Amino acid sequence: MFKEREADGSFRGGPARTIINGPGANYKWLAILYAICLIAAFGIGFPAFQGDTVAGAAQDSMGIDRLITAIVLAAGTAIIVYGGIHRIVKTTDIIVPIMAIGYIRLALVVIVMNTGVVPRVFMTIVANAVGIEEAVSGGMGAAISQGLRRGLFSNEAGLGSALNVAATSDVRHPVSQGIT
Repeated sequence: MFKEREADGSFRGGPARTIINGPGANYKWLAILYAICLIAAFGIGFPAFQGDTVAGAAQDSMGIDRLITAIVLAAGTAIIVYGGIHRIVKTTDIIVPIMAIGYIRLALVVIVMNTGVVPRVFMTIVANAVGIEEAVSGGMGAAISQGLRRGLFSNEAGLGSALNVAATSDVRHPVSQGIT
């Protein structure tokens, strides 16, 4: 609602701009606090957790030193992020389909490599799916899993980052963006 077009045609907006333009200039301090927290979370916090996970996996599976992985990740991320929103979009347009296809291919490779035990796997699944203990355990596991998924990285709900990305779009009205 409160995003503004810059001289180069791009937009500036998001929750911090909404705080300033919505409730008023008296809340500029809150907008600044929000922006600082957003930068800390998305510029330092989340990348640190995710980078550590990648570095640990690279070290455990391929023996690559964590520092080398950190340098490669930081350099790659800097090249993408400092290229602006358009470079980020172009990069994700390439990376996401590659990741999806790669995941499906690897899953099929694992299945093909273990074809001999596939029938036994299905038998074990069916045998362990029937019973009150299994039902209660499955329900508890599903509830815990759902809670973790909603709270960790896979869901934007409540984080406020989607609002910043949405503020960069060129649409007639925010409602038309939400509908598409």
